[in-house]
Amino acid sequence: SPDGTTTIGMGYADGLLPISPGTGWLHHAGHRGVIDSVEAHSMTVTWPAGAAPATADTVTIFGDPSHGSPRAEDWASWANTIGDEVVAGIPARVHRVFV
Repeated sequence: SPDGTTTIGMGYADGLLPISPGTGWLHHAGHRGVIDSVEAHSMTVTWPAGAAPATADTVTIFGDPSHGSPRAEDWASWANTIGDEVVAGIPARVHRVFV
């Protein structure tokens, strides 16, 4: 959207743990977007001006922090749990990329 808010097609029905608004962030093309909400099938994220991903762009939910991504342990901290629960909660139907 023009204001930098986007909807990402993954939510708690896809295994993401819900977190408080403004607690977490995602990574895309060198920019961090603040997670506004995690809903059943999507999440809303606000990006800096001009940094919002386009439709079909890849956004990293969690991954390698040396590439700017949050870690599973970051999500765990935001959700008051442990990283193993974050990773184990993602069902097999969700596409993964292992690097």
